[in-house]
Amino acid sequence: MCSSLGRAMTEDIIEDYTLATKTKVHVTYLPAGTLQERLDYLRQHRFDCWLGGTAEEYYMANKQNILRPYITKESYKVPAELNNRQGEWTSLYLSYIALLSNKNNLHRYGIYAPETWDELLAPELKDEIAIPNLS
Repeated sequence: MCSSLGRAMTEDIIEDYTLATKTKVHVTYLPAGTLQERLDYLRQHRFDCWLGGTAEEYYMANKQNILRPYITKESYKVPAELNNRQGEWTSLYLSYIALLSNKNNLHRYGIYAPETWDELLAPELKDEIAIPNLS
């Protein structure tokens, strides 16, 4: 198994899995790097299971045919929006995206902090938004 989760959470999940199945699990932690470096690592090592990771990573891994479908008899319990229909991935949890604003700049432009994706398109914010490049 390859894990993108923290060690404590990974170890808890593996402990529960091992107790339930009596199966020994070998874990490798996905190394840091660019999105493509991480996907190349997954492709080269061909793990049975990948635990953790972001939606973007799973989307791109699926697009690059790194993932293989696996649908369990329990999959009907997972809400449709938390997995893809073909069974290549299933979400374990959701997290939030934070929008951080510089109050001084907002005051200078005479606007409030954006609360929606559409509000980020305000002309005053052109060339003022910084986001990570996942490629």
